[in-house]
Amino acid sequence: MGAYSIDLDPARLSPEFYEVLTGEQLELPDQPSIAVLPFQNMSGDPEQEYFADGITEDVITALSHINGLIVMARNSTFAYKGRSVDVRQVGRELGVRFVLEGSVRKAGQRVRITGQLIECQTGSHLWADRYDRQIEDIFTVQDEITREISISLAVNLTHGQELRLWADQAPNFEAWDLMMRGISEQYKFTKEGNLSAIQLYRKAVELDPENSSFRTGLGWALQAGARLGFHQDPKASTDEAQSICDALLAMKNVPADVYALQGYIFTNESRFDEAKAFCNEAIERQPSVSLSHAMLAIAYNSCGEFEESLNSMRKAIRLSPYSPDWYFSHLGDAYRGLGQLEQARTVYRHLETRLPGTLLCQIRLAAIHADLDDTENATKAVDAVLSIDPQFSVQTYTGHMVYKTEALRKFWADAMLKAGLPE
Repeated sequence: MGAYSIDLDPARLSPEFYEVLTGEQLELPDQPSIAVLPFQNMSGDPEQEYFADGITEDVITALSHINGLIVMARNSTFAYKGRSVDVRQVGRELGVRFVLEGSVRKAGQRVRITGQLIECQTGSHLWADRYDRQIEDIFTVQDEITREISISLAVNLTHGQELRLWADQAPNFEAWDLMMRGISEQYKFTKEGNLSAIQLYRKAVELDPENSSFRTGLGWALQAGARLGFHQDPKASTDEAQSICDALLAMKNVPADVYALQGYIFTNESRFDEAKAFCNEAIERQPSVSLSHAMLAIAYNSCGEFEESLNSMRKAIRLSPYSPDWYFSHLGDAYRGLGQLEQARTVYRHLETRLPGTLLCQIRLAAIHADLDDTENATKAVDAVLSIDPQFSVQTYTGHMVYKTEALRKFWADAMLKAGLPE
């Protein structure tokens, strides 16, 4: 069966689909694994959707701190949002043994949260509970849910791990609410969403300046906005993100995602050895976070270490089979760097189903079709690039790319020129 015979529909995932893209089979891990599905908003108010999403995100984050537990990333579990799903199918598609479902009903200053833990292969319920609390007790409820799940999965928490589930003291609720709104905006991956997220994060930090999660979120939004060209002064955004990292790295107990953020900043500053070291530290501290593995893959790609990049990105996608779109651009880049051109083209074609009218996708398609001497499809991709950006220039584009050597830059530039993109 050829790679092109698989339907690369981003709205559906299957073990076969996963294997085509990564070259690996999606198998159940030996250790406990869980997917936290988006908690349903039962308030009847669409404006409260972010609140239910925030509860889900915080439970995912808390569980990811538990050693020995594999936790699916947000991007994968939120692919099921608003859908009626069979937990057996979820277990098969994500390669997990357990699923947590829940609901949130917020009314005035009270909140009701329900949760149930289900074993995917049998559909049996291992645990279920309901919490009726005042809104200021929301963080205690989240912690209790996490503890109940860990007991049901027979994962023992050390005293130190319990302390790391949440900050030393519960964050200011108003600040947390702003943070959840900011996350909702940031995941739109638009300029407007990014700028809105930064404003919301800043307000959260003002209300609760000691909370490391709020400051880290601001750092990610600043650096992502700078990298994606959303900001008029990207250097100022990067400098502020670096200042945030400096302050957080001076803390006694540094959260793992701070190391991943620092690695991302260092990659974009061509400080590759430091970038890899910080990403590896993030993984060592919190191995089940998909984003840290993806950040490491980016650093490897930038150095031309394509085998290492492929391995890291496979791990990232295994932890988040419904991965962010940009994961697949770097996965394809690793395959292309290794000379696995047909596999790279398969991945880029999948990226096209997600982001058809973007430079991110069409430039890569132009390059890979040129590599394969597919003149007809290379020309179509070139036309698409120039329709998106009539002023496109290979020299300008590759000049903004971050690579360790000029040979790597030339590796991309030569393919783009061969496809027919203007110099």
